[in-house]
Amino acid sequence: MVPFYEFMLISQKNQTSTSTYLDFIKSCADGGITSLQLREKSLSFEELVDLGLLLKEVLDPYKIPLVINDFSKLTEFLNTPYIHLGQKDGVAESILREHPLAQIGVSIDTIENIHHTNTIPSLSYVTASAVFPSSNKNNINTIWGLEGLRELSYISKHPLTAIGGITIDNCLDVLQHGAKGIALIGAIHDAENPYKTCKSFKNILDSYLR
Repeated sequence: MVPFYEFMLISQKNQTSTSTYLDFIKSCADGGITSLQLREKSLSFEELVDLGLLLKEVLDPYKIPLVINDFSKLTEFLNTPYIHLGQKDGVAESILREHPLAQIGVSIDTIENIHHTNTIPSLSYVTASAVFPSSNKNNINTIWGLEGLRELSYISKHPLTAIGGITIDNCLDVLQHGAKGIALIGAIHDAENPYKTCKSFKNILDSYLR
């Protein structure tokens, strides 16, 4: 069974109409994404609920999980156990105490982070943020590069995924340096043909990780 974190698309709806964006997400689902992270910092809680419900209508027939960024309360409204967190001390542990079946991933931007996440046995994955510079990810504290990614992969007790500047051209390098999955924003949202681009990434993932 393919892990849900292996090919994660991170949402970036911005000013795109809802109907157009849902069509885009369906193309990505057809192309092989294994999860969608709902990350829309400018939306209110109510707007996130509304958008999340519409996204689930698209994703559920494919059995593709909707991952919630930060808002653990939102998971109850959207009936999803999948959460991705930034580095906030104690938050993952607190959520897991209340919801032991939650599927949680945590971003890693320091070596101290990885040692801390190693003490949380129930995490589903951790994400090296960011591997390469990216215009789509603000407030980057660390650019790990390929060698930094490899170092994290040696240290981490959890599956390690990668985000930041990942393209078709460097995806295989990222996997060869220890990543067990990728998270993408611009590479898909900026693609002329999102379906074909997703298929290309999926082929690389399948050929290396299977």
